[in-house]
Amino acid sequence: MKKIILGVGVIFIMLLACTRNLVQPKNISIFGNVELRGQSELGGVKASLYPLAEIDSTVMQATNNYTTLGMLQTQANIFDHRRSEPLFTTRTDADGYYEFIDVPQALYNLVIEKRGYGWRYLYNVDGETELPKVTLVREIRQSGVLNSYTEWPAYQHVIVTGNITVPGNGALIVDKGAVIRFDGSYRINGEGQVNCFGSTDEPVWFTSNTVGEYETQTYWAGFNLAKAGTFKDVRMDYAKVAVSVRSSTLTVERGVFSQIIDAGIFASRESVIEVSQSYFYDSSMGIVCETQTQANIHHNVFHKITGGAESSGVTANASVVQTTDNFFNACFRGVSMIYGASGEASHNVINNCNVGVYNFSFDRDVLYPISSNTFNDCSQYFIEIHHASTPNINFNNFTGISGQDLIYAYSKSLYYYVDIDAANNYWDGLPATEASRLIIDDRQAKEGGVEATWKILVEPVAGEMFPDAYPR
Repeated sequence: MKKIILGVGVIFIMLLACTRNLVQPKNISIFGNVELRGQSELGGVKASLYPLAEIDSTVMQATNNYTTLGMLQTQANIFDHRRSEPLFTTRTDADGYYEFIDVPQALYNLVIEKRGYGWRYLYNVDGETELPKVTLVREIRQSGVLNSYTEWPAYQHVIVTGNITVPGNGALIVDKGAVIRFDGSYRINGEGQVNCFGSTDEPVWFTSNTVGEYETQTYWAGFNLAKAGTFKDVRMDYAKVAVSVRSSTLTVERGVFSQIIDAGIFASRESVIEVSQSYFYDSSMGIVCETQTQANIHHNVFHKITGGAESSGVTANASVVQTTDNFFNACFRGVSMIYGASGEASHNVINNCNVGVYNFSFDRDVLYPISSNTFNDCSQYFIEIHHASTPNINFNNFTGISGQDLIYAYSKSLYYYVDIDAANNYWDGLPATEASRLIIDDRQAKEGGVEATWKILVEPVAGEMFPDAYPR
């Protein structure tokens, strides 16, 4: 009997030990090596472990649902160690070796930095994957007119200490992992060509040299391009206007624009631009096109573009802009088409904006189709029309309707009195009579004693959601 009791006791102790092992967090060790290019003394380099940057769940869900948007919210695109505090810090020995012993098991971003050399990031460090040797390159300081051909190589930190000009017969090439830090409100004037080629894990980064609170933050002035510019896998933050292009061409692929005071991209004077798979967030304006610019804006995310009453993810002013296959979330306005702008808005998802699409134009003959989009939970109007011929509004899904006006139209001139073509839309299951009640036509002008008449064309109403009214 005693043997039985002893056996049960041993089993209990073993179970308790196993339970403790399950509950107690596992500790890990992280180690690696650092090289300072051109230096033999490698001691004293700072290595720090940081928590991962927070991923916005709404944007993550959108990029998971609509995979053609690209994977925009990665640690490489949004992590900035200057905005948080390290969890653990150590220094390298004379041979460039660093180690963290017995830190809690988790995913970390590793930052290697040294004054005069800048920093390098390793993302999602887990203590199990062998880390590559990190090479730091001495910073350079730059201002004035560049040589006819200038290359800022991979991983180079460049401190901009004054306005820079790329000469008309020259070019500036920026390679992956380079970090361009503006030490004041300076700009890069591209009289010649500017090409930036980052990579998915190592984008080219243009940023302020210091990061502080909004009231004290210094914002660099941005690019001012008069010749062709190509930006692939770049991130830009803390700028006034990140990229301004005039009478030229611009291609942006997989760009990330945040903390922008005015616009991420401003195109004017008959420029031709294409922007795709890019992420604009926490800024006043996304993309602005003016004075006969032609733009193809597709497969992008615009998130929290809320700079004020004129703030929009995409604004077209007297330009031809194709806005297709994008995701707009929590913007004041998703898309604004003003002063004779034309083009289309199709296959976009416009979610949780104050106004989905805003149309303000003094050209009655300009047509602007709004088709095959999904509008969800726009708090003021899904579509707002001022002094404009009503665009064709067809084959859209309108969801999240809770009593707000679906469409609002306003004008004081008979010149703009035409029928509102809003047939063949899905109105969140509402019948035609109820949908018509939520379409407000406030065009009240009377001219020559004749009161204007118009029609609101709602029928037929779609009984089911359109399955293709999303980014393709």
